[in-house]
Amino acid sequence: MEKNSVERVRSFANLTIPGNMPEVVFYFGSQTGTAEKFANQLEEDAERLGVEQSKVIDFNNFTPEEFCAHKFVVFVVATHYEGDPCDNTKNFHKWFKGLQRDKSNPTPFKGMKFTVFGLGDTSYEQFNEMGV
Repeated sequence: MEKNSVERVRSFANLTIPGNMPEVVFYFGSQTGTAEKFANQLEEDAERLGVEQSKVIDFNNFTPEEFCAHKFVVFVVATHYEGDPCDNTKNFHKWFKGLQRDKSNPTPFKGMKFTVFGLGDTSYEQFNEMGV
């Protein structure tokens, strides 16, 4: 094990997970597999931390009903070409953009905690557009 990996594992021992921690769901949007690998690594790290319920979901399997029921979501998304969503993220992206235009529900994710882990290539003009 590399020195940094050993230090990271040791640092996990000092962290405490709240007893009421909801399931952590890692959604990934990936064209080449990099975001998928990161999502799986993050889930493994969550398990090492003591998170009892977690899972990784490919955005190909996205449904609005299931998504909106989650309490804690980690988006791991890559940007494809010049700011485009990856193929497996297109349906989610279209749905999300529709929500932004629909002013009838100003808080569609009320009660959901989330964070975005964006991946991108700095050589593109629209670097990490999906993470924004």
